[in-house]
Amino acid sequence: MEGLDVHLDGALVHRSPSPERLLETVLMTINAAVIDGCASFAVHAGVVALDGVAVAWPGVSGAGKSTLTGACLREGFAYVSDEALVLQQTSVRPYPKPLSLSAWSLAGLGLSGPAPGTAERAVSVAELHAVVAEPPLRLGHLLVLRRRSGPPVLEPVTTAEAAMLLLQHSFNHYKQPAEAFQVASGAAASAQCWRLTYDTPAPAAELLKTALTDQPPLPEHEQR
Repeated sequence: MEGLDVHLDGALVHRSPSPERLLETVLMTINAAVIDGCASFAVHAGVVALDGVAVAWPGVSGAGKSTLTGACLREGFAYVSDEALVLQQTSVRPYPKPLSLSAWSLAGLGLSGPAPGTAERAVSVAELHAVVAEPPLRLGHLLVLRRRSGPPVLEPVTTAEAAMLLLQHSFNHYKQPAEAFQVASGAAASAQCWRLTYDTPAPAAELLKTALTDQPPLPEHEQR
């Protein structure tokens, strides 16, 4: 056998040389198909929750979303997704796929590395000693991520910046642009919006746990 084949709707989409690469490819293929078929407004983001309140950070691939998600799970947050913030107005639908973590991320979380020849490893919530968040969930916090050396800092940003971030990283806003704009604007207006500046994920997750647990709602004029 030269490889292990992955088929979608009868068509060959990938040939993997090993079971580890096969699993990586299957997860990527399923994830892409699910996101493409999502009818709700969906944003490329990491998402965790505390007591029914979701915290989300949109971003591009490689921005550290999954690593920060894993660090937050280590701090006691519940898992929503390391891939997609799925919104129905301000309600959040969990999308708890296995976390896809690079060798650097795995090492930072104290986990074993990926198999030889693979770039990432799928990590279950149980491996991180965490749980999947149970609905109902409301979007309570939106984070704009910025990487910089030094201790982590959390500071307010405007709802306009947060709404633009949601639209910028949405998977499917182009399908119904007017509705997507309405959902993004409403979600940002109803959430507390922050910029998280940080270097390494673990201290950032610890700061989030402390700040978002103790932080009272900001006055409306400070959010805008």
